[in-house]
Amino acid sequence: MTRTTRKVTHPATAAIDHTMGMCGNRACIVGTRIPVWAIQALWLQGATDADVIAAYPNLAGLDLDSVRAYVELNADEIRRDIEDHEHLDAPNQTRNS
Repeated sequence: MTRTTRKVTHPATAAIDHTMGMCGNRACIVGTRIPVWAIQALWLQGATDADVIAAYPNLAGLDLDSVRAYVELNADEIRRDIEDHEHLDAPNQTRNS
């Protein structure tokens, strides 16, 4: 199976790409299956860079810089990705009632 990769072209986002069939076809950190929205969601919840690196020890500071740049350039896309993920998780969060 051939995977199609759409490389993000802004130099500050060099560590971010879209590969068909990976990460739900959403922006991911190159060489990983870590979606950009997941890192941004952690930051929005108050996580520090150290928290993110602890959660994903294979990431480096430059990866986080690329995530920040990508989020800045594609804020609407990442917001939608986070909302989509929250929507998928919503039924699981209400089962305790």
